[in-house]
Amino acid sequence: MRILATLLNEWRLFRRDLAGMVLLFLMPLGLTIVMALIQDAPFREYQDYVFNVLWVDNDGGPMAAKLNEELNNGQFRLIDSVDGQQIDSTRLRQLVQSGDYKIGIVVPKGISAEVVNSANLVANELSRSTGAAGKLPVRDTRTLTIALYFDPVTKQAMKLSLLNAIDKQLTRTQAEMILGRLSDKLTSIDSTADTPFNLQEKLQTVGIREFTAGNEKTAKLNTNSVQHNVPAWAIFGLFFIIIPIAGNMIREREEGSLVRLQLIPGSYYSIIAGKLLFYLLLGIGQFYAMLLAGRLLMPLLGLPALYMGHAPLALLVTVAAIALTATAYGLLVGALFQTPNQALPFGALSIVILSAIGGIWVPVEILPAGLQQLARISPLFWSLDAVNDLFLRSGGFSTIWKPLCMLGGFTLVFAALSGWLEQTRKR
Repeated sequence: MRILATLLNEWRLFRRDLAGMVLLFLMPLGLTIVMALIQDAPFREYQDYVFNVLWVDNDGGPMAAKLNEELNNGQFRLIDSVDGQQIDSTRLRQLVQSGDYKIGIVVPKGISAEVVNSANLVANELSRSTGAAGKLPVRDTRTLTIALYFDPVTKQAMKLSLLNAIDKQLTRTQAEMILGRLSDKLTSIDSTADTPFNLQEKLQTVGIREFTAGNEKTAKLNTNSVQHNVPAWAIFGLFFIIIPIAGNMIREREEGSLVRLQLIPGSYYSIIAGKLLFYLLLGIGQFYAMLLAGRLLMPLLGLPALYMGHAPLALLVTVAAIALTATAYGLLVGALFQTPNQALPFGALSIVILSAIGGIWVPVEILPAGLQQLARISPLFWSLDAVNDLFLRSGGFSTIWKPLCMLGGFTLVFAALSGWLEQTRKR
């Protein structure tokens, strides 16, 4: 009777503020969409974007030409003139410093000659070792530097991504020129060969290929803004259900409906069970609404569709465990404080803090070591860990038992403390 009466009472309180409950669904959905759109570029590591790069070639040799060709064929669009005028190093720095362009590259004079000189040194050493006649002209080597300029407001992550891409192309171009020079030298040593000696082909015997670490037979899945943001902010929004829970509990005490429930024979924990059941159903509905938006709405916005794993029953159990934990925490906050002005700010700020250290905003792996350990006290950490196990690691019950046990422990502790506080207040 207490459970049924509590369910009816919660529905009555819920029905009083339908607009607020609609916002409880719509606000997390709006937040998820915005965050997914904002973080789409960082999650793709800028690989699908083409950047305009100012280009000044003070060398004019084959090395600079080869580097120009390699960079122009993908992520970068090299620009050597602005407003119909050829730019120089000074003009390049002005345009980058003003923010008109994000990146500028200046190739120093003599870089091609230095690469050729290095190749000749290696070729001469090879000739000396093999006793071959002939010596290519060489001189003392010099160290030249290709100058890169970035807009001062460019974020460090973007700088590192672009620097790695440019460094990779530069290393490849130098290696191709040196190997080509050595191939010509080896061909001249073995003049009886039917075909030219291609050293680069001889060295391409080992390659790199990415494989999935799991047993998933379907298409390989990588983390993207949708896979991170939809589950993460769905969990965040679900935990914000503590706001109406705590508010309703305080309203029950003020209106006297809680006293009427307590007059029904039985333990106060049956009232808690009724509240858990009501908000469990509400939380499951809210969470799956977010997942369906990730599955159906995100592709309409040009984002990938949410992949929800292959264990629907394990997902339902996980969502239920998260909803129970969030509800129990809301009951604890409602039992702990006397007025809405006390409960609501504390509840909101505590969820923000627990989500920040729990990996909702940024991955836990990049937090300081102390915060990584502190993250384990956050139920949002275990919630996100369980969902990631199902979605990204293609797991099932065998892989999520630990997060589920932790969430069950949080639920029991929060519910027990809430019941104890209410019974103490009653006495």
